[in-house]
Amino acid sequence: MFKPDFLIIPYAIKECDGLRPSDGDIYAAVYWFERLKDGRCTASNEAIAEIAGCGVRNVRGSLDRLEKEGFIERYYIDPDTKMLVKSC
Repeated sequence: MFKPDFLIIPYAIKECDGLRPSDGDIYAAVYWFERLKDGRCTASNEAIAEIAGCGVRNVRGSLDRLEKEGFIERYYIDPDTKMLVKSC
């Protein structure tokens, strides 16, 4: 897998009380994937975990927290089942 030379973490993520330190790494991976495509991250949780250097369970929790705090927006086919439209 192609990997980035560096990852970018906004300082606002570091200051946010509702996030964990590892959430910044997840955000940075999502941001990198977003820049590879048309402004949307369509990477799997597994691919995000590989870039961020963490487990897939960490990715799921981080994405939930990042969305709750307004740093990312996910698009669902069915919001009730949280079936994603493959973007974060």
